[in-house]
Amino acid sequence: MFPFRTFAIPAALWLGVGCQSASDPQASFEVDASIAPRVAMIDGVNPGETPRPVGSILTEDGVQSDFVQDEISIVAASAAEIQPLLERYNGTIVGQVEIRSQGLFSFLVRIDPSIPDPSTVAQDLASTNPDEQRSFAVDSDDSLGLLAAVAHEAREFGNAVDVNWILEDADIASGSTAEAPSGTGSWDEDAFTWTYFEDGGNQDFGVTAAWELLLAAGRLDADVPILVVDNGFIENDDYPLDSVVSNLSDWDAPNSGASTHGAHVVVAAMGRLDNGYGAAGPAAPVGSLIATQRGGDVWSTTQRMRTAIDTFEPRIATMSHTFSVAVDWVPFGPGFLPELDASTALYYDFAAEGIAMFGAAGNDSAELSSAFGTTSWRAPCQVGVVMCVGGLGWNSTNRAGGSNFSDVPDRNLVELWGPFTVWSVADATQPNLNQADTVSGTSFATPFVAGVAALVMAADPALSSDAVRSLLTETAQPAGAGADPRVDAQAAVAFALDLPTVEILEPNDGLSVPLGTEIVFEARAEGQADVDYQVVWDLAGELELTNEGGFGTHTLFYDELPPGTHTITASVQENGTTVSDSIEVTIEYDGFDLFILSPNNNAVAFSNEVLPLVGHSSANPFMLPDSNVVWRMVRDGVSVFTDTGHTTEVPAHIVDEGTYLIEFSGSDDVTAFTRDIVLNVIDKPDNFPTATITLPNNGNSWIGPEIVEFQGFASDPDDGVVGSERLRWTAIWSGGQIDLCTGFAWPGGSGTCGFFEAELRDLAAGGTTYTILMEAMDDDGNVDTDQVGVTIDFAPVP
Repeated sequence: MFPFRTFAIPAALWLGVGCQSASDPQASFEVDASIAPRVAMIDGVNPGETPRPVGSILTEDGVQSDFVQDEISIVAASAAEIQPLLERYNGTIVGQVEIRSQGLFSFLVRIDPSIPDPSTVAQDLASTNPDEQRSFAVDSDDSLGLLAAVAHEAREFGNAVDVNWILEDADIASGSTAEAPSGTGSWDEDAFTWTYFEDGGNQDFGVTAAWELLLAAGRLDADVPILVVDNGFIENDDYPLDSVVSNLSDWDAPNSGASTHGAHVVVAAMGRLDNGYGAAGPAAPVGSLIATQRGGDVWSTTQRMRTAIDTFEPRIATMSHTFSVAVDWVPFGPGFLPELDASTALYYDFAAEGIAMFGAAGNDSAELSSAFGTTSWRAPCQVGVVMCVGGLGWNSTNRAGGSNFSDVPDRNLVELWGPFTVWSVADATQPNLNQADTVSGTSFATPFVAGVAALVMAADPALSSDAVRSLLTETAQPAGAGADPRVDAQAAVAFALDLPTVEILEPNDGLSVPLGTEIVFEARAEGQADVDYQVVWDLAGELELTNEGGFGTHTLFYDELPPGTHTITASVQENGTTVSDSIEVTIEYDGFDLFILSPNNNAVAFSNEVLPLVGHSSANPFMLPDSNVVWRMVRDGVSVFTDTGHTTEVPAHIVDEGTYLIEFSGSDDVTAFTRDIVLNVIDKPDNFPTATITLPNNGNSWIGPEIVEFQGFASDPDDGVVGSERLRWTAIWSGGQIDLCTGFAWPGGSGTCGFFEAELRDLAAGGTTYTILMEAMDDDGNVDTDQVGVTIDFAPVP
């Protein structure tokens, strides 16, 4: 029995169903009408045909699998061979597909599920699969009858038979190139900056480096046809120019659920590169698309794959869908003679014809296992001839929380990892809406890895599909928690081009050390030939040659990197092609720092008003001299104002409506850098008050600590003079802020703030610049501000 659910079973079904004894343990099957298939009906086998009913089975460990309620698939030599089965269940042949590698056929048969005897299903299963001892529940008598027919055919007649499982999408609802001009979140239209494309980034899949290798080798114009088995192919400008449709009347032909899933899968695999539209996929330079609409079930989907493969001869097939095989009918469970299994035989047939296939691991956060009886078995992911792909978290080498996984990489488990989340078109139903957004799921990790396989085939078209698969796993990089290994396009393409690979062993990417620290740079250069390659190091623009450290390993000791973050590259040249690896190293230098105290980033200012600029510098322990810091105000790339000093004012006539970049730069004898903010200037609304600080003056400086006088006033077009109880004063510095005075009209305030005194100290212990901010609020709650910059200079302790 299920520990989490009570099942209502018709009395007629108790006899012989689920009977167990200590000496003869076996599985049990029960009917529970509360179980609901995910969909009640699916489309016909062929477009336009009558929809088909769906049944469901639930395992005792909570995994639900759906199937066509009145169909079974069977592998046989001919239609005549299955004629007795048709007679037993009043069956008809719906369709057939040739399994050429075996000289057999896969038949889809529709039967009357009320004919089989449900009381025999447990005993039949115990005979063919004695290790299966779990409890199962099904949604209806017809579903149990169908399972009984399959189990009886397997036991009594040795037929390779199975139910017709329902497919599900494996997604979760939710250099320099120019892609879509806008997108959500951290969107950047340059694909070379994306976390899963960026060379040397956290994920370091090496795609952009692989493109560059293919370009140098003259292989970037290769054509690798990729079969995308999906639905929802609404065409957009990211589809390859030489795309074709198979088993579809048109790109946007109706399909179950009005899905647009296929459009996103195409972009993830081969979205066109540098076309100012959408996103991009790894196979963008080399992939051509063969789009085939999958059916709602296994049999019709493999039938359509057979048509597409025969017609267009793809080299790769990517399948972003899964189905759960909840129970199997042959000894030893899934994997026993899989090339003859009714649910998997055609995948083996496709592999025999040289198709490299990639399947999604699924998004149940479940551990996949080869041991049947502990969980469900997922296909096509766990079919041995299909490479199963899991998904890594965003900008991470750890498993994404939703991705299915396995403890070890295995050809029958999760074998390779790609990005769980990728960029795609924001709304595939509106192809003219050129915006980008992320999509998530192993549905997109899978076409990404398939796209990398296309790059490998472009590098060496003579490689077999099995050789490409082996090369992808052998060149993969270690990954993080719950995900290992991750695909490495650069290494795989380099190997296919017979080029060496370069890997920086030390230091780790992201190393941060103080200025002047000696750093050990070590790289390993390996090729298919036993050659001791010479490595060229690019260290912040300075080139160094090394050949130390033994065969294939090259070590350099260096302590002359300037302050800042640098990309360090180790390169090898072979046959006119450069192969490299890169890391980032930061050289810390705390000689000085800069802060823009006012205005804030993305602040709003009013046009035709004086704009105070206040900055602070820290230079161990003093502030930089005023002559060493510079303000620059830029609009549309043109500088409209410059001045030196920590505090200054932009004249009112310069402050026009628009968006500005405010830069605050400083330098000393070692280095220089700049901080910047964005300022938006708008016309001041007519009903806003005007705040004015009369004391202190902008730029005042004292030796601290100092008692400072503060004075200000405000007026309002509606109310006249704004009372001092409506003023609030704050002193802001690089380490925080100080509340100076809050009038009682403000929440938590008391008193009036038209004139008062307060002490300012040198809090930075080397000179402190403050922004003195006065806010004035009118009766309607509108607020205007005025600000000045003052400095409390360093006062040596006597």
